Amino acid sequence: MKHYLGADVSSSKTQISIADEKGQVAGLGFAGPGNHQTVGYDGMFSALKECFSQALNEAGISVEDISGAGFDISGYDWPSDKPRMIEIITRLGLQAALEMYNDAVLGLLTGFGDLTGETAGRTELVYRAMQLVAQAWTNRGQEAALTQAFVEHVVPKVILISWKVTRLIAIRSMEMPHHSFFRLRKQVTQLPAS
Repeated sequence: MKHYLGADVSSSKTQISIADEKGQVAGLGFAGPGNHQTVGYDGMFSALKECFSQALNEAGISVEDISGAGFDISGYDWPSDKPRMIEIITRLGLQAALEMYNDAVLGLLTGFGDLTGETAGRTELVYRAMQLVAQAWTNRGQEAALTQAFVEHVVPKVILISWKVTRLIAIRSMEMPHHSFFRLRKQVTQLPAS
């Protein structure tokens, strides 16, 4: 069976996913930052190697089983960067056909808000899901499949925290001069959620 590799190499993290020809994820790997502009080329290779090893082990395959690979690379900004990027990737032992792009390009292709006429990025999906849940919960929209689970998970915590903060502010504001209230607001924003 053929397997394909997808890599996301960014300034905050590096991730690799290996999927079979049916699109089923067979292995995942995670590591720290891999952008060569922040961690250097050796750091980029280390992050890729760690992720690749994890994903191969989880998938139970060898590097020779990879039929194609795509790399989404933060810091791959110019055509002059390509030879060095290929050199780093080749050190992983990949013999498969590969493509690589700057991470901004793939972000645009997969949905980057209204800038591309495509509102299917993860942020937009989460915002839309929250809107639908809120509308359903307040009887302003149709019932959504996520409504009950979302409300049970989030609302009690929000109400509890809001109640604690409101009560604390009310009690403290009666006990202190007005100028001290602003210091209290800073303390309240740092309260741990319970």
